[in-house]
Amino acid sequence: MEELFNKYIAKKFRKRGDEYHLSEDSKRSSGTFGHSNKLASKIYQQFKIIADKLMKREIYQKLLNQLTEIKTQSTDETENKEQYATYTKLRGFRLNTSRSWNSLLPWIPQIELKLHVGHICIALPDDKNWKLKSFPERLSRIAIKFHVIVVSLTDGLHTECFPTDTAFIVPHKPTKFHTVDIAVELPDECVLLVIGCTQYYLWETDENTDFASGNKAHVAADVLQVFQIRDGLLLPEKAIEQSMPKSSVVPESGAKWK
Repeated sequence: MEELFNKYIAKKFRKRGDEYHLSEDSKRSSGTFGHSNKLASKIYQQFKIIADKLMKREIYQKLLNQLTEIKTQSTDETENKEQYATYTKLRGFRLNTSRSWNSLLPWIPQIELKLHVGHICIALPDDKNWKLKSFPERLSRIAIKFHVIVVSLTDGLHTECFPTDTAFIVPHKPTKFHTVDIAVELPDECVLLVIGCTQYYLWETDENTDFASGNKAHVAADVLQVFQIRDGLLLPEKAIEQSMPKSSVVPESGAKWK
């Protein structure tokens, strides 16, 4: 009889989710996690298209944690009527846990959003400081490609990716290309993640042909820049206030700064 009661009758007396009296903080936390989880899933799917071999569960979890933190901050700032970009915290996010863009290349590109024309403009520096970096002996060239992931923060968190062609560059040699403009579609409220991907190519033993290295130490994919748009306008970043460290005053002698 007890088994029948638990199986058929007790279920009817169980509270449904909406019958629990949750605090406002609990409701907010639940909503924040749900939004962040969906957003992380959308972005992660784009990451898999860009660099499927690099994707690991830890990447998704790290992304989810950062988005949850960002969403919490964004909610607080909205209540305080502040208009600052919060998703810029994703800048520097690495799709390869063991290598970064800076570990493979000794320079970073300049990335600019031209909002009025809907273009992401990427420029390679003239002075690439190749002497600051050592490369594998069999290195033949370096592949570079950029992707812009546009995430609508409305419209069901729709995401779309806009890539460039793959460009090849050889260290210490001049290049014929310096800039690329990526045309993107910009919802009124969205986040743009600019992913820089680079990979080493190595010579075959006969040195007549080369191939893309499958070594994860020779591949990097980083979020190099992030832009956030609200109501069709680019949100500025909030200045980080830094205080001088407390230290004892030590008398000094010497030439004075002017």
